[in-house]
Amino acid sequence: MNSEDRQIAVTSPDESSDFTGGNRVRLTGGGPLRALALGLVAVGVLASAAVVTLKLGEKAVPTMTMTSTALDPTNASPIVVTATPSEPISGFVAADIQVVNATLSNFVTAGAAYTFNLNPTSNGTVSATIAAGQFASRSSSEQNAVPITFTREFDNVRPTPNLTSTSAAVTNATIPVRMNMGEIGIGFDPAADFSLVNCTVANVRRTILVYNFDVDPIADGLVSVSVPAGRYTDQAGNLNLVSNTLSRTVDTVAPTAVLSSASPNFVSGAIGV
Repeated sequence: MNSEDRQIAVTSPDESSDFTGGNRVRLTGGGPLRALALGLVAVGVLASAAVVTLKLGEKAVPTMTMTSTALDPTNASPIVVTATPSEPISGFVAADIQVVNATLSNFVTAGAAYTFNLNPTSNGTVSATIAAGQFASRSSSEQNAVPITFTREFDNVRPTPNLTSTSAAVTNATIPVRMNMGEIGIGFDPAADFSLVNCTVANVRRTILVYNFDVDPIADGLVSVSVPAGRYTDQAGNLNLVSNTLSRTVDTVAPTAVLSSASPNFVSGAIGV
């Protein structure tokens, strides 16, 4: 706010004030400001020679807020932005908005606010800035004094989960598996979202980006685990792609030795085996 001050010089309760210079004003007769000042002198609040500074008014400096229903980060394109001024303004047009990593379109007035689309150019930070002095208050003609910036992180890349294991290709034991989600995942359910062949999942643990779990074979033979597409999203709302398929062969049958010989049943010497 820009304030405008006026000063009242008081000489005595029964004299008019006459003074010059600066923001001082002439008070004569029984004006309300003079009456107030003289009243304060009469009750001892002010000395008879006091100078009183009164704040007669304030000029509003307009501001603007920019908001969007798009998440941050977001995969939305376009990103619809609403610009709402603090009071009625004039002189605000689309060219007053500076954009980075985006193009601007569909700039319209919506009642007391403005809306426009930010069309991201590539993944990364998208921004719209209104510099100082780009619009003015209709009532006071004061211009906006500070820049206003709106940002969103744009991400339209779908995460890809990746499954790995330290287990040998042929094993007779529980198979430890590590799943990297690619990005921070939302909505994945280990009890329902794995695609399993001849196995079950147990002992699931999670960190920010990784699930660790055990695959328990049901029977000997091929065991596999994978994550189908669309089982979780990243923070921007992108659904995951299908993972690789992790496979192992399980063999829990102990080997047996079969002995045979070409020698006849009855021999008098060594038996060849």
